[in-house]
Amino acid sequence: MNTPKTPTTQMFGSDGQINRLAEQTLPTTETYDSGESPSPDPFDPASIVLDQSYLREQAAARTLLEIVVRKPKEDEFFRVHPDAEFRLGPIATIKANEGRETYILNPNLAKAEKLKHAIVTFYTCINVDGTLFVWPVTVPGSSGRSINSWHSSAVQAMEMAKIKWIKLVVNEKAGNYEAFSARGEIAEPDWPPLTFKEILKLALKDRYITSRDHPVLQKKDGIL
Repeated sequence: MNTPKTPTTQMFGSDGQINRLAEQTLPTTETYDSGESPSPDPFDPASIVLDQSYLREQAAARTLLEIVVRKPKEDEFFRVHPDAEFRLGPIATIKANEGRETYILNPNLAKAEKLKHAIVTFYTCINVDGTLFVWPVTVPGSSGRSINSWHSSAVQAMEMAKIKWIKLVVNEKAGNYEAFSARGEIAEPDWPPLTFKEILKLALKDRYITSRDHPVLQKKDGIL
């Protein structure tokens, strides 16, 4: 009994060339990929949780345009840069525009003209949102009088902020500042790749007084 032969596709034609039709109809083991990703499972925690690192990136981009000279706000946790290269002091400063702007006085000008000024140290700080600011901390006893508890407590808080996240709070009754450590685990600060010189340029711009003819001093003298 002869077994019927299964028809086969001829691979080569009479001229020995590959039969293109046969080549196209041969079965293949390749899997077709439509290029479409499967729809995410809306109940998968990994697809729902928001990675908040993008907030830090956006905040860092904003601070590159301008850095404010100010003391820490009572509702923010912050850190102080521990590197000595990221501080400047003691320096003579004065306030202008109702205390909203800080100007540096040339040391010789401050001494020769006997201008009323504060002696501070600038510290580079960053808050939990990644925003840089420069904190002018008054040097205790620099006024020539007894050490002010506001100034000494600010220095103590500054030292704490070098190693941990803190919040600076005013205690009116005690007449000083209080530092509160963050209860939760906050990642170490992500300092932007700026030199201290670049930070000062963004923070102060042209607010450096070298002459008595400066508009800020003339306004204080009632000239402007």
